[in-house]
Amino acid sequence: MRAADLEDLQRRSGYTLRLWTESEYENLLKDPLTVITQDAYGFAIGRLIDDEAELLMIAIVQERQGLGNGKQHLQLFEAIVTRKGAKFCFLEVSESNINARALYQAQNFKEIGRRKAYYQIHENNRMDAIIMRKSFEHPLNFK
Repeated sequence: MRAADLEDLQRRSGYTLRLWTESEYENLLKDPLTVITQDAYGFAIGRLIDDEAELLMIAIVQERQGLGNGKQHLQLFEAIVTRKGAKFCFLEVSESNINARALYQAQNFKEIGRRKAYYQIHENNRMDAIIMRKSFEHPLNFK
């Protein structure tokens, strides 16, 4: 998939807080640390550095939202990064993005912090970013 295609899919997702540019996607696609899942209706994109993954975005076109596409991309992203050695995954999500937060919580991401007034909505209106983390390590140890 080309950077222009990713930009178009994000625009068609209805996400309005911050639209990424084609050049930003181009830089990510060139980066060997980037992990991406994609199909005609959306994508998940992030990075893997050592044993930590960072999910940067899931974008699904509006007409396919609510059908499980986001969950599929998230699960595929997790499968790829765990196969490559990730023990944790981090992400940030706007406190107003109720659907994404519900997806992440259902997939065992836990809130670990907030970035106060991180997203600028309008000139005098800002919103918190919620930082979430998921561990891929299994706590059972039968030594």
